[in-house]
Amino acid sequence: MSHKSTEFELVKGVNVLTGPNNSGKSAVISALQLLAELPVKEGDYMVRHGTAESSVTVETDEGDVLAWRRKGSAMSLTINGDRDIRLQNNRDHYLEKLHKHLRLPKVSGNESKQDFDIHFANQKDPIFLINEPPSRAALFFASSSDAGRLFEVRDKFKDLVKAKRKEQQSAKTTLEQQQRILAKLAPLDEIEEQMKFVQVTFKQYPKDQEALRLSTKMLQDLKIYVRQFNSITSKHQVVRELILPPELEDSDKLFQYCKALKLEVGRLSIFSNKQKALAQLEQPPELLPTNDLAKQLHDLRFAEKKGLKLEKMQATLANLNVQPEIDNTERLTCLLKALHKDSVIVARLNSQQTHYESVNSPPLLEQESNLATNLRTLHETLTRHRSLEAHVKNLLQLNNIPDFDDLPRIEQNYHLLKKLSYKRSFVFRFHRELSELQPPPQINCTFELQELLSQLKSLKKRHTAHSQRVKLGDISQIPPQPEFEEIELLEKHFKDLYLHIENVQKLKAHLQNADFELRQWVNQHPSCPTCGGDLTIQKLQGSICNGS
Repeated sequence: MSHKSTEFELVKGVNVLTGPNNSGKSAVISALQLLAELPVKEGDYMVRHGTAESSVTVETDEGDVLAWRRKGSAMSLTINGDRDIRLQNNRDHYLEKLHKHLRLPKVSGNESKQDFDIHFANQKDPIFLINEPPSRAALFFASSSDAGRLFEVRDKFKDLVKAKRKEQQSAKTTLEQQQRILAKLAPLDEIEEQMKFVQVTFKQYPKDQEALRLSTKMLQDLKIYVRQFNSITSKHQVVRELILPPELEDSDKLFQYCKALKLEVGRLSIFSNKQKALAQLEQPPELLPTNDLAKQLHDLRFAEKKGLKLEKMQATLANLNVQPEIDNTERLTCLLKALHKDSVIVARLNSQQTHYESVNSPPLLEQESNLATNLRTLHETLTRHRSLEAHVKNLLQLNNIPDFDDLPRIEQNYHLLKKLSYKRSFVFRFHRELSELQPPPQINCTFELQELLSQLKSLKKRHTAHSQRVKLGDISQIPPQPEFEEIELLEKHFKDLYLHIENVQKLKAHLQNADFELRQWVNQHPSCPTCGGDLTIQKLQGSICNGS
């Protein structure tokens, strides 16, 4: 407003503020009213033009310092150094806290929510209560006298009497409910005596139950032993009449012979299937030797490129005025012979390719899926044979039924039966645990993967060999003529560079094709056929590098 920085020191008694119009007298009253009422919805009229904030600070005789401040749309209140800026959320709480120190609150009516401001008044308003209706004046005087206080105490007493009567009625109802509950619980004394007897009996119950369980178990074991003894006795009666079986030979050799026979039968069936499939094919054409095919193709390309370079070189030399004399023509003769030889090889390869295109693809071989089933059946048969052999061996130990007086023999047979019973329970438990196991994963054919890995290894070896040949320079050079020394050096440099680039491009193409085939194979086989683990292109490339 009109005050930039103004401070007033008031004295005891009445303080009068005088001055001409528009000098800021009303601004002082408005500032005190802002601090006393803490308005939250008024505008920013109290902020001086050209400034960002305004503040009002009052220090009381008791030493309390109260400050109101507004900056932008945020208002804050500080009481003795404690600052709060959340006036919009809890204004009534801060007003009550403020007027404990400022003591300029509004006067409230007894039964009305209307407040009376007895500290501040506008300049043009009439004298206090003159322009108000008579009811409001009566309300003010009633609130300022003891009559209003008596009416308020009377109303509070009526409310208190009503609350006490409700509490008395509730207590009476609760008492009746408790009496009914006590009447229902009257037989508890008799029940308590019965519970003591039940507790004593219950403590003795586990011991009696354990003794009963042991007796039942002993009786069941005795019945089992009696049944086993009767069964063994009957078996012994039958076995005693039999002739002793011949001694068994070693069955390991028989197992090996059977295994070898199974393998031979499987191989014979595979060979017969292959023979039947091959019998349907036509006689293949005679194959020409292809051992040096790659080397000859490489030499042919090299000779063609070299011939082109020589033709360019010859055309360049023909434009010269004086044609130099060629002393040594052996190199050109060798190149022409190599070119003729390579052309013959290319023609022969073209004819071979024509024969190969007419040949049908070989038939697919059947998988040897029945081999694992046959081996498993043979293993189960051998296991059953060994079990029966051990059972017969145990039965042979019971040669004769002992007499009732022969206690050592009876004890020996008893221990033997007990041992056999333990073995039988162990075998049952072992079979039960084996039945809960999941079947092993199926092992797929890995021939394609092995073939692909061998191709990658051969490509890597060829790449290494080409790199070594490029480094060592295995092509012999003809000593250059003195006048063509610079031309020969330049030709050699470009030739080596061109060959190296060509070899690198070929190897890159081979590696890209192999990588593409490898990725396709991995996408078709996400798990390893051998171990069943996850298979990725990184793991496969790492295994190829380690294996090479």
